[in-house]
Amino acid sequence: MKTSYLAKIFFAIFILFSCISMKFYAQVYDDKNFDQALNYLMKANYDSSILVLDKIISNDPSNLLANSFKSYIYCEMDKYDTALSIIDKTISFYSENILPLSFKVKVLNAMDDSIYENDIKNLLTKIYSITPITDWDFVGKGYSYYLDDNYKLAIKHYNNAIKLNPSNPFTYYLNGISYRNIYNYKSAKENFTKAIEIFPSSVLAYYNRAITYDYEDKYSEAMDDLQKAIEINPQFADAYNRLGDIYKELDDNNNAIKYYTKAIELNPKPYYYLNRSIVFYEDDNTPAALEDLAKILEIDPDYKIAYYFRASIYSDIEDYQNALNDYNAALQSTSNSYLYNRRGLIYMNLNEFDSAIVDFTKAIELSPDFESAYFNRGYSYRMLKKFDLAINDMNMAIKFDPNNENAYNIRGICYYNLEKLDLAIKDFNKAIKINPNYSSAYLNRGMAYYYIDEYEKALQDLTQAIKLDPEYLDAYYNRGTVLNAMEQYSLAINDFNKVIELDPNDIDGYFMRAITYRNSEDYSNAIKDFSKCIEMDSTAAYIYYHRAIAYRFSKDFDNALNDLNKAIDLYPDYYLAYNMLGNIYFDQEQYDVALNYYQKAIELNPDYVVAYYNVANIYYEQGNYSAAKNYFNKIVILDPNGPYGNEATKALNNLKNMGY
Repeated sequence: MKTSYLAKIFFAIFILFSCISMKFYAQVYDDKNFDQALNYLMKANYDSSILVLDKIISNDPSNLLANSFKSYIYCEMDKYDTALSIIDKTISFYSENILPLSFKVKVLNAMDDSIYENDIKNLLTKIYSITPITDWDFVGKGYSYYLDDNYKLAIKHYNNAIKLNPSNPFTYYLNGISYRNIYNYKSAKENFTKAIEIFPSSVLAYYNRAITYDYEDKYSEAMDDLQKAIEINPQFADAYNRLGDIYKELDDNNNAIKYYTKAIELNPKPYYYLNRSIVFYEDDNTPAALEDLAKILEIDPDYKIAYYFRASIYSDIEDYQNALNDYNAALQSTSNSYLYNRRGLIYMNLNEFDSAIVDFTKAIELSPDFESAYFNRGYSYRMLKKFDLAINDMNMAIKFDPNNENAYNIRGICYYNLEKLDLAIKDFNKAIKINPNYSSAYLNRGMAYYYIDEYEKALQDLTQAIKLDPEYLDAYYNRGTVLNAMEQYSLAINDFNKVIELDPNDIDGYFMRAITYRNSEDYSNAIKDFSKCIEMDSTAAYIYYHRAIAYRFSKDFDNALNDLNKAIDLYPDYYLAYNMLGNIYFDQEQYDVALNYYQKAIELNPDYVVAYYNVANIYYEQGNYSAAKNYFNKIVILDPNGPYGNEATKALNNLKNMGY
């Protein structure tokens, strides 16, 4: 009986010891397996790492490290839903453990959805409230600070983890990334190198050390590390992609495309296609770039950057409707000030300025300090001739960027259009001070000087604009206009010749050359140029009117009359044409007919002082002094200080002396 009792005790002790031993060996087995899984992770061999982790989980379904890192790896593989499911289950076992909580922050961050913002904040608050004990606790808390962009505290916690376990390559790897993010490249490389010393096949450490070398412009060292990573793991697509990046930085687009293509073959990530599309576009291979962007959206219809970039390409090739479609698609799922601003620019290019203003206003509502949106809205207001509103927006653009020469230039144009020429010139001066090579500001200041009759200053500015930009068509046109006003007709004609040379289809160049020929009394060439303008646009009444004047001066009254009648057919209220008809009949001494046409001009424009003056002179010459006096009085009212008013005052004095 006693022997049997002791045997039972010994048997129970044996069973207990066996269980403890089995658990111990199982734990050793799991630890070894986890080290192997971690090594596979460091080799960027994610599938193999998951296989090993699954073995651990099959033995211990609630294993903290295995489940946490399985979620981490699925997140690295962009399988966010799977990662989230695993980490949520892990947290159900370990709700107060830092590591799985931090990895959930990683997953939610990667899912890039604003609906998770509060979840992330709450998780971080909880993590920061927990005191770390083990090395993995410190890793998790450091990683949380890293995800929260607090790299210094991340480094502090990683270093504490390293003190507890100096042989973990993963911790050095994470520490190196944080050092790199605070631009401490020396310490970053030291940590990546330490990870490699501990585990020489650490692809992730080689890869990230390469990125660090790249940041330092040490391209040779970076490429060596990337090639080493590829040697260890030929399936690591990120290394090929990064080599593509470096070759792109070195302007070797052929090799860049080669490595991006290899990365795509291994893993068709949208990001790789995006990189290749950028290089294709830089190489002027627009169809290939668009094809890659279409492929991205086929893989991931919500990949917004592809919409942005494709819209930019469409905009550059002036396919504004497709650009608009892409921005519309991108804005369906987000409210982004940058996107509204970009779509507003497309509306501007389509001359849909009201729609552009709506988008720029939305961009400003979302980002009240968005200087570019103020500028663009102001530009749109200017195009709609809402100059006061445009000035308000340019004021804001200048407030946010006092060195924005374009804002000063546009505000100056608005003041110019409001005939506040002193303020306009002041703004053009400021634009030129900021950018002495700003040809447009010289042109605009030159035209402001022209309108205040400072022709020499105008000429200097327009000449400077041409010096800065020898192909500046508007500068030649405006300088020709100034030279014409200065009666330097030969030089003016040279400038209009240049306008026509730069753009043979520019009707304004032919028209102003015709005006200049006419002013220089070269009526034959004037008529030729006016005729050329009519070939280009046979519906422009003003061209027929001006050719009629040239015919009149050439004494070709029949053709002059034909042109004026054509002008009136095109524009029945063309009072200038009626007045000119009166002049032609006056030239032919048909005064009653002339009077009828002058009266018609006055009927169409009761403030047209020239027609009153012509009527008054006919009545005066005919001896109808009472009627003449009435018209001279009207002229004085309409033009009290002008040349016609002055002549009318003299005539009235003469009539007074004559007893009228």
